[in-house]
Amino acid sequence: MGTFTWQEQDAPPKTIRVTFTVLLRDEWVPLDTCSDDIGGTVDGYLAEDRLSCCAFQGGFLFEVDGVPWNDDGAIDEFRMTMTWFGALNRLCQGDGKQEVWAWEESRLTLIREGMWLDMDDIHHSGHVVMPRLRVPFVAFTEEVLREATRFAGFVWDIREEVDRRRSAGVSDDVEHKLAEIARNMPADIDGKLAELRLSLDSADHG
Repeated sequence: MGTFTWQEQDAPPKTIRVTFTVLLRDEWVPLDTCSDDIGGTVDGYLAEDRLSCCAFQGGFLFEVDGVPWNDDGAIDEFRMTMTWFGALNRLCQGDGKQEVWAWEESRLTLIREGMWLDMDDIHHSGHVVMPRLRVPFVAFTEEVLREATRFAGFVWDIREEVDRRRSAGVSDDVEHKLAEIARNMPADIDGKLAELRLSLDSADHG
């Protein structure tokens, strides 16, 4: 979990809390809970009757001054959460506007103006999924990276557990499910995070 505070000019202090949550057995579970019991998490995936990409969901929850900015309805599959990293990376490199595919019908828009990042997600129907929010770009990106690094550790712990079980020998049905679990763990997460860290370190923070 990451938390930072900041002071906007002529505005009271604000605090934003960033946490990562994972869908397991139809319940949203804190990443810490899943990471502390990797074997149980794999068992949870194996317990799915029909294991598919839809079972592998997880992403960032944001809370501003104690008020949620988004909820689990705006989180989807791991592969969608990965789009945060490319968008933030391109903003670090000088782009002014990027979109994040945070959930299936997401229109989450990120606009960087100097040191600030403005974000909102307005559904095409007009429903406000995430209201306009302004945060300091660098501090926000650092906190997302911190939570994403914890998620990366979870991904590789899951992969190691899957490899251990497969090498020990399992039934064909379990082998099929283990292969599906491994397939849905983002293989390129370390590279994406390394790219974002490098871009953030070299970015113009003004």
